[in-house]
Amino acid sequence: MRTFLSRGIRALFHNKMNDVPTMDHYSQLSKIAMGAIMAALAVIFQSAGIFIGFGYVLSMLATWPMIIAASISFQIGILAYVTTIFLLAIVQPSEVLVFAFTTGLLGISIGYGLRKMKNVFKVMLFAGATMLLGIIVLITLFQFPILGPSVNSLGFGMLGSIFLFSLLYSWIWIKVSLIGMKVLQKAIPERKPSVYDREG
Repeated sequence: MRTFLSRGIRALFHNKMNDVPTMDHYSQLSKIAMGAIMAALAVIFQSAGIFIGFGYVLSMLATWPMIIAASISFQIGILAYVTTIFLLAIVQPSEVLVFAFTTGLLGISIGYGLRKMKNVFKVMLFAGATMLLGIIVLITLFQFPILGPSVNSLGFGMLGSIFLFSLLYSWIWIKVSLIGMKVLQKAIPERKPSVYDREG
């Protein structure tokens, strides 16, 4: 029984970081272009949050483009994150805080974690803690009812529940992202070096 549980835990949380697809072999121009595309997708998904029902589901997908952008490089991720915030401020201001402190922030933390950390468990803890911090800031500093109008204060029990949910939510996104990044890498043809890439 103990062996079965240990294998189950390893299957859930073990994933070598050198197995994570990257775009390191692509040109800087390709990385910037991909970051811009991810920012545009994040705006589209997050803007759908104004529609009740299925719109909420689409708005959650704004996390994925940020994961991709941050996994390209942390600089590209931050650029895409800030660009998305500015665009949302123009086209859908009501979604700016939600993106900045939940969906977008979670995506950046997961993308960064996938590049820099050694295993899925550490990435999950880092992303879960980041998401928890973002929710705390929204509720306490901005008085934004991210959890509903009935939740206007955070006790220890509520914080614990939010953290557990954040861990589970982060783990789901990590697993989905690893699969999606492999598919995306295969879909984007590798750019071969040209004479313009040579120095001099």
